[in-house]
Amino acid sequence: MLVGFLCWARERPARLDPNAPLALEELLETGPRSLIDAYDEQLHAEGVADSSRATRRAVLRRALRSLDPAASTTRIAYQPVAGPYSAAECAALVRLARHQPSEPRRRELSFVVGLGLGAGLDGRDLRNTDRSSFSGLELPGEAPVLAVSIEGSERPRTVVVRRAYEPLVREALSSHDAARRGRSAPILGRSATRRNITTPVMEHAVTARAGERVAIEVNRLRATWLAAAMCARGAP
Repeated sequence: MLVGFLCWARERPARLDPNAPLALEELLETGPRSLIDAYDEQLHAEGVADSSRATRRAVLRRALRSLDPAASTTRIAYQPVAGPYSAAECAALVRLARHQPSEPRRRELSFVVGLGLGAGLDGRDLRNTDRSSFSGLELPGEAPVLAVSIEGSERPRTVVVRRAYEPLVREALSSHDAARRGRSAPILGRSATRRNITTPVMEHAVTARAGERVAIEVNRLRATWLAAAMCARGAP
């Protein structure tokens, strides 16, 4: 289709010198009657079917549009992002974590909720988090803050846990210590090499309603933390 069009464009009667190389400006001429329109009329005169002409027009317009710097646009791939949890939903998640029926379930769900909402940690981060990852940071004139350091991941960093979720994380740390799991033990599970580090936590969590599944989206926990960080006024 492109070759046929270019050959016609080069040898068309309206062209002064049919032997001269085609210039980009010729192909991109705009107006009430473009070069593609003139070519389409030629094809119609030759008896080319309407469906075939429509296909050629679409192909040629797309090809010429790709050559026109003024018409080109930068395409940004759409990446859907889960929206943050509301304040009421966050409070419900904290209550859910604190009221699990067993200590291991309370501890692990508290880590997921507290570090997701409080520090923006997702499954990849939690896989590389153990007891030694936590430390206290002194602030002038204020109570120390709890910080968590993420190492051995794609995004190594140290994050201060938000004050609102610091008590929940400290409760989970106290439970970890009381269980004598050790400073090098992962805060979730026993192995830091398994793929789905948060899935078992959700599967073992329960609510007061029999048979109800706990559906916590870790990416939404992180989105909530990001939104809170962007709206913060310098307070941890």
